Amino acid sequence: MRYAKRIQLFSVDKTGNVWVADTFNRRVLRFPSNSKKADLVLGQDDFLSSDLEGCLDNAPLNRMCTPTLARVYPETGELYVIDERPPGFKARILVFKPPFKNGMSAHKVIIPKQNGEIEGWEKRSDYLRELIKKDLVAKGLLGYNDSKEIKEVTA
Repeated sequence: MRYAKRIQLFSVDKTGNVWVADTFNRRVLRFPSNSKKADLVLGQDDFLSSDLEGCLDNAPLNRMCTPTLARVYPETGELYVIDERPPGFKARILVFKPPFKNGMSAHKVIIPKQNGEIEGWEKRSDYLRELIKKDLVAKGLLGYNDSKEIKEVTA
């Protein structure tokens, strides 16, 4: 198994699974509750791959380029993944529908409105994350708590 290189953000679903955006291995991992071993990999074919296929133009729905957030929407069980891609390309949100299996393709992709060019990777990354968060909030999928942190929206 390839070890996580850089973890941007992680989340925990209602069953206690931990979802990790393993950014530099271009994948998302699921760790069952109370486990140190991942049982699912998305964005790559298997736990050993780190394929860049399509990341410079049009990545397929079974590949991730720069995943930075993975979150399960509790009402549907769908997994939403922010995949930012290298500078110069639009970020996207990949939506995976359960049941999940290793290397599966997203069943849909959402590309939020992204206007203008932002200089520098850090500024661009922050800008895109904010755009995507706002898009998810507008769809009722994410919200913010009083200290401006992301929180899960519950009905």
